[in-house]
Amino acid sequence: MLAGVAVMLSLPLDYLNEGRFTTTFWHRTVISLGANPAWPFGNIRKSFDCTRYIPEGLVPRMPDRNGHCIWWDYAIKHDMPVNEAVNGVYGGRYEAVMREAFFEIARLYPSNVLATFIYYKPKMIVSSISEIIQIDLSIFPFLTIALAIVTLANFFAYFIISTQWPKSKRMLIFQGGLLFAASTIPSYLVAWAHPWTTGDLLFYCLFCIGLLSGVALSTLPRALMQLRLLGRALLVPTGLAK
Repeated sequence: MLAGVAVMLSLPLDYLNEGRFTTTFWHRTVISLGANPAWPFGNIRKSFDCTRYIPEGLVPRMPDRNGHCIWWDYAIKHDMPVNEAVNGVYGGRYEAVMREAFFEIARLYPSNVLATFIYYKPKMIVSSISEIIQIDLSIFPFLTIALAIVTLANFFAYFIISTQWPKSKRMLIFQGGLLFAASTIPSYLVAWAHPWTTGDLLFYCLFCIGLLSGVALSTLPRALMQLRLLGRALLVPTGLAK
């Protein structure tokens, strides 16, 4: 993710605006507004009227046809031939239209767009991870489950071994895990999260939790010893300590 951002910043702006760097970046951004239950916002269906070719027009949720609807509205308003419009779907001009549509929607309905990005999309991330955790293992073959158990055992062994490393080294790895976890989130906010796309975020979260647990386990004996010494010190004035 970080490497991708670096490459994007090094390219001309037109590469992003016209969709030549990423695949359907603005298309996904626009249709992801359907993560908000209030979509289509206000009179947005009238602003992007595609009923000549897509009778239902803009609809709730996030079907690709919402992007196609906006594209057909543009084609109608600009007298674009049908063949040209069909062939232009997901092309550079299509992406430019999606970009303009997104900022127009944001201008008309700023509170709805803001709520989508700061509430509804993060909520989808949490829901997706929760759905992964609640997965029904009975639908998987025994071999797949066995390999998963072996992998988790190896994962657990790593955290036991890591307790022997210097604290500074463990914290450096923990910080790296947090950085990788954070780098997965922007794509979920630009588009949206599903259980099959949030596996990497879940892994990094479990990795960081396991590493911190290892740190806690490594400090537990020392903490118990300090408590014991403290207890003995408190008992000395009473004459109970031996």
